[in-house]
Amino acid sequence: MSRGVFQVRVSFVNDVQKQEAWWERQHELAAENFGASIILRSASFVVLLVIVVLCIWVVVVVCTDRLREACDVISKALAGADRKI
Repeated sequence: MSRGVFQVRVSFVNDVQKQEAWWERQHELAAENFGASIILRSASFVVLLVIVVLCIWVVVVVCTDRLREACDVISKALAGADRKI
C-alpha cells in the first residue's frame, strides 16, 4: 500500500498506541521489501552482465574469423597480382 493511502488509514484511528503499532508494522514491511528489492536488482544485474559478456564474446569470435578470412583473400589477391606483373 502506498504511503499516502496508509497515512489516510492511520488518520482515522483515534488510539495513538494503535497508530504507532501500525507505523511500526509499515516500517517493518518496507524494510523487508527493500531487502527483496536489492536482491532482485542484484540478480537482474548479474543476468544482464552475463548476456552482455556473451554478446561481446560472439562479436569478437565472429569478427576475428571474418577478419582472418578477409586477410586471406587480400593476401591471395596480392600474391596473384605479383605474378601478373
